[in-house]
Amino acid sequence: MKKYILLIGIFALILMLPPAQTTLTDMAADSAVNLVNASAVIGEEIVAIDLKPETLSSNSKGDWVTCYITPSEGYTAHDVDFSSVTLGELSALPDFSGIVDRDCDGILEAMVKFDRSAVIAMLTGLSGQVELTITGMFSDGVPFSGTDTICAMFH
Repeated sequence: MKKYILLIGIFALILMLPPAQTTLTDMAADSAVNLVNASAVIGEEIVAIDLKPETLSSNSKGDWVTCYITPSEGYTAHDVDFSSVTLGELSALPDFSGIVDRDCDGILEAMVKFDRSAVIAMLTGLSGQVELTITGMFSDGVPFSGTDTICAMFH
């Protein structure tokens, strides 16, 4: 609980700072794709997410980008409303969602997949470490979000 209060405090301090000068590239990336949710929403739960693969490039093979969601305290993987989960403007693929214990630790994670070619298209032009934010809702209507960093290798 203390770390959530600390995160909210940090977000509040960031919001009070004067706006930094941004480059045209930054503005284009921000307007083209809503990747990072920089403001805290009252009542929003922060979840742990793990995106796979950890590196994406235009040469990436495979069909999906997989996201494992570990719900916050008080929720389980069964509480995730899979139809609400998004990555930027991309919705999770409904036929490839489920509940797994990917690391065999006895804690179930919600697993969702996104079309890899759509994620690559969304990230084209970016290079280096990129923060991606997953958003969604629990079955009781409480919103959640989680952020993970991947390496994007697009030129």
